[in-house]
Amino acid sequence: MTKNFRQDIATEATKRKLAGCVTVPRAKTFGFRYVQCEKCEIGEKREQKIVRMQRQPGAQRSGATSRVQARNAGALPLRLFAPQCTGYLRLHPTALAGATASVSLRSRLRLNCCSVYHTIEKSVLGETSMRHKNKQGISYSVFPFGSSRQMLLVGEPAEHYTCQNDVQGQGQTVPDYPRQIRSLLEQCRDVCEKEGFAENMTVMCHFFIANIGMQELVRQLALEIFPETIFGACTIVPQAPASGAVIALELWVVNGNRSLYEPAMPGEAALAEFDDMRWFFGGGYRPETYLVGAYDRSLDAFDCLAAELILREFKLNQILRTWIYQGHLVLPEGETQRYKELNRARTDVFGKTQFLKKYLPKTFQGTVYPASTGIGADDVDVVISAIALDTKRKDVIVVPLENPNQTSAFDYGAAYSPQSPKFSRAMAVAVAGECIIFVSGTASIIDSESQHIEDPTKQTEQTLDNIAALIAGENLDRHGIADIACGLGNLECVRVYVKRPSELALIRQVCERRLPEIPILYTIADVCRPELLVEIEGIALARRE
Repeated sequence: MTKNFRQDIATEATKRKLAGCVTVPRAKTFGFRYVQCEKCEIGEKREQKIVRMQRQPGAQRSGATSRVQARNAGALPLRLFAPQCTGYLRLHPTALAGATASVSLRSRLRLNCCSVYHTIEKSVLGETSMRHKNKQGISYSVFPFGSSRQMLLVGEPAEHYTCQNDVQGQGQTVPDYPRQIRSLLEQCRDVCEKEGFAENMTVMCHFFIANIGMQELVRQLALEIFPETIFGACTIVPQAPASGAVIALELWVVNGNRSLYEPAMPGEAALAEFDDMRWFFGGGYRPETYLVGAYDRSLDAFDCLAAELILREFKLNQILRTWIYQGHLVLPEGETQRYKELNRARTDVFGKTQFLKKYLPKTFQGTVYPASTGIGADDVDVVISAIALDTKRKDVIVVPLENPNQTSAFDYGAAYSPQSPKFSRAMAVAVAGECIIFVSGTASIIDSESQHIEDPTKQTEQTLDNIAALIAGENLDRHGIADIACGLGNLECVRVYVKRPSELALIRQVCERRLPEIPILYTIADVCRPELLVEIEGIALARRE
């Protein structure tokens, strides 16, 4: 660049645009990045007024090669300003990534545009995730994906509040359901506001409740505490939190500078759009039929999901992830088993559907089914949630992952289920050097055989080994996604289903040792085989090396 670098930047910015936000290469001497103000671009006939990221006096130069060096040198204060601008600053995470790569996670940016100030964590805008745990039962990850900011949060009430039940003069101490539910929801709302997810966001929420009679109370309190405009896809699962609390939740929040959201009625669907990708988040699909039996009710719940997809201009073949919560999963039903009847219904619904065909790598020749979790619940019904993706982008790759150490579930023999479980071990979505991986419910299975019978510790170790092999960079490369390293440390959120409450401590010990600082939710649930004691699922995010 010449000495008149401002003019050079303006010239270069005219030529380059990324998702509506102008970016230019960082000037090596000064370590600058530039983004464009939305008001300047749209309101003044695209006149280029560049927002300059300027180092303040005493700031560290860009030579730090590690977080330790950055921390020792002190926080790196940066200021963004737009001269004589009346608009609002629009940030683009990828535009700032290069300027934040060598900065301590605790460093902050102060944004100054049109006298509007806002302080945000730098790591949100950089290339690394930011994870938090607090003493109030809340744990969460905040991370960028494309131009969006996303948060995965798990939580339980800060205290297991109780009250006195004086019915018939017995004076029993019972859980205070409203107080526990309200305290959890208020904590989650406070975290959303603290992390900047207060508006223009899409929410997918799973509530796990210890008493099926709490469903309406949970729904009403959620609508009261969270603004209705941000309350999206909601699934209430009759599955007890492992800690003994009456309720736990997993919250997935999507927010981006080019994000659109369209929440439907609570419990149905929410839509998010960013980077020319449309995401469908659906939840709470229960059967509406009067028929009984796992097959008929599962079939009807899938039909409700399919109808919602059509209503939102999606198709069945665009589903990439499902969750199926089947009450009394492994109990017999007539001469068969409820889980086997669920598999029969899923097989009939999917039929010969060619899932995600236009997004597959050209070299892919395998079988494609959505990633999925089929897990037990405490009632005798079924509820389904799902994620689907639609995009016209040619650089988006969606590919199912199979584990090199396991037989694909859809290839299981009839001994496990007359109609094999139609799901993939994981589903990966790769775009622009980033890859988000939806890991299906995974258990202690090698080939198709259960391992370490009656040993919860070894089953947990084996399950995590299976996930590590599934999401490893070598396996991604094998499936057509190259140059992306991934491991257990890339998991942003994990769910652990524990069959026996008495074995929770052993399972938790393994998970916390191998998944340190990762948000983990533990619930009590039946797993698909009687001998399996634990099942684990998660969401991982990795980037190109």
